[in-house]
Amino acid sequence: MTANKGIKEYRTISMTMSRTFNRVAILLVAALLMTMSLFIQSARAATGTMYLSPASASVLNGNTFTTDIRINPGTAIDTVDVNLAYDAAKVTYQSITYAGSPFTSQIGFSSTSNSIHFSAGNLGGSVATDAFIATVTFKAIAGSGTTGLVLTGSNAAYAGSATNPATTGATITLTSPVGSCPAGQTGTPPNCVTP
Repeated sequence: MTANKGIKEYRTISMTMSRTFNRVAILLVAALLMTMSLFIQSARAATGTMYLSPASASVLNGNTFTTDIRINPGTAIDTVDVNLAYDAAKVTYQSITYAGSPFTSQIGFSSTSNSIHFSAGNLGGSVATDAFIATVTFKAIAGSGTTGLVLTGSNAAYAGSATNPATTGATITLTSPVGSCPAGQTGTPPNCVTP
């Protein structure tokens, strides 16, 4: 009887280990498939271009300027996710407007000292041709050099499927005003002050 009991225990342990092995194997295969799915999605070819317009501008120190965020999607899209970075030592963010954009539903906005982020959607349909997304206003706070406005990690999607558009930023040339402050004032125009 002890031999039969030992065989039964062996079979029970063997079956338990077999079930455990099968479960682990299934979990590993599922994890592998999920990883491959994410890799395939991230490796998908880019469709369209999200870009800033104008692509370059010259701005006087102290003046405000605007840049339009646009997309030429290359395929139908219904949402955009925009990250716009800038050098806070040279320009400061002032405001944003979506007036005239087909992406009428703004889905959050945040800003840091050197970037803005927002998402917007067209809940009633899709956009398949070159379209305006938003206008961002900045103020120049340096009087020389150049700075970039850069779309980083921005994306577009249709029905939740990312289209991975290419991105193109803008180059801003910063200049100082020519001339001097009126008599009795100090500083550099347009930032003249009376002492």
